[in-house]
Amino acid sequence: MKTDRLLELLYYLVNHGRISTTALARRFGVSARTIQRDMVCLSEAGVPVYAQTGRNGGYAILPTDRVRNAHLKQDEQQMIRRALEGLATAYRSPTLDALLEKYAAIVRQEGGSPVYWDFGVTRENLRVQDSNAFLEEAVRNGRQIAFAYRDGQGRKTSRRVQPLALEYRWYAWYLFAYDLGKADYRTFKVARLREIKDAGPAPLLDHGDVRAKMEKALREYVSGCADIELRFSASQEALVEEYFPDCPIETLPDGERRTWLRVPEGERLWQALLLSFGGRIQVLGPKEYVDALKTCAAGFLRAHRDEQEQG
Repeated sequence: MKTDRLLELLYYLVNHGRISTTALARRFGVSARTIQRDMVCLSEAGVPVYAQTGRNGGYAILPTDRVRNAHLKQDEQQMIRRALEGLATAYRSPTLDALLEKYAAIVRQEGGSPVYWDFGVTRENLRVQDSNAFLEEAVRNGRQIAFAYRDGQGRKTSRRVQPLALEYRWYAWYLFAYDLGKADYRTFKVARLREIKDAGPAPLLDHGDVRAKMEKALREYVSGCADIELRFSASQEALVEEYFPDCPIETLPDGERRTWLRVPEGERLWQALLLSFGGRIQVLGPKEYVDALKTCAAGFLRAHRDEQEQG
């Protein structure tokens, strides 16, 4: 409906600043002329829309205007409040706490949402939380930092970087930074950072669109992943689907099931996860990953057998 598009258009302009007519038409799947008519409608409704011509022109809303909380329906307000409360269970941040206090004061407390979030299980230990606070401060103030880092293979290196952003993915916090020693962008798992210290003001470098660089690094990382082929019985399908929700399951002619688990290079968590299935799942390939899993299992058994013999 046109009214829905106008509301979406309003929020999009508030969140993204000046946008060209072509970009807006592509975003909302309409013609440039339709966008122009929509802008007229918004202006007639009292929204201070202005147009800027030229190479970098487009539509925008005057900076003095704000979208009031009243534009959100009550169930949407409650949903936002619950999401903030859930995030606070996993991420320790004074800024988040202050935001939650302010929003709770705005949203009327009666009623509520039937949906609740509790991310407490995803909260990393206090050392990681403290590291996050230190890294956020470094990003905000344009500082460089030094630290010792161990990669997934246990190799230790000393790094000096300019922190650019923190990101939570794959149940862990990651730091995206410009590595001054390698003169390139790198992603570091925060839990593996040790001996973090301030190293002075960061050099004046233009990093451009940091988010775009993060997405590029993620694509390169994922492209280096291997696909491990798994086979299991129909009775294990629900459990496999629970543990690997993004892996499509195929039914084979003999009734058995098959899927592929994408594994990042250098990571070892997948070994523990697959070994937890015991004999209920079979790893078919690639061969080097089958061998790595066998070596891991043999080492575990050997360590416990030695303990029994010593006892």
